[in-house]
Amino acid sequence: MCSSLIPTGKTDLRGFIGWAEYAFELPCLRDFLDAVPTAELTPLESKQTDEEEMKMTYAELSVFGRLRKVDRQGPYSMFQTLLHTWDHLTPSEIAVKGNNPDDNRYDMRPFLLPQFDLAYRKMDQEIEMMKAMEEGRELNGG
Repeated sequence: MCSSLIPTGKTDLRGFIGWAEYAFELPCLRDFLDAVPTAELTPLESKQTDEEEMKMTYAELSVFGRLRKVDRQGPYSMFQTLLHTWDHLTPSEIAVKGNNPDDNRYDMRPFLLPQFDLAYRKMDQEIEMMKAMEEGRELNGG
């Protein structure tokens, strides 16, 4: 029962600490919330941040985790979903983030199945089609 209270990632942990700050009147927890996440084994002088190193925010990583683990989406279906929900990134940027091989914590398929070459080719084709359509509109409009 108690295990359901344990946060599963840094985004969940930050939410839990934020809740505890107010629920238990512990203003000292604000320091944790204001701190920039860094790798635990990297010296503080390095100014390295997790989000810069991963090239994605913890909020984005949390969305990836939910799509992979809960919705059981692969690279192409994640790309399709994110095209309609992430308006802060271009389709190319979404594809690059989705192809990040460094984070497979929620997706064991790369270890069990062949590579996702077809999915990545489909993403590239779709991006090229979107660019062509966009260029066509600009040419017709100007």
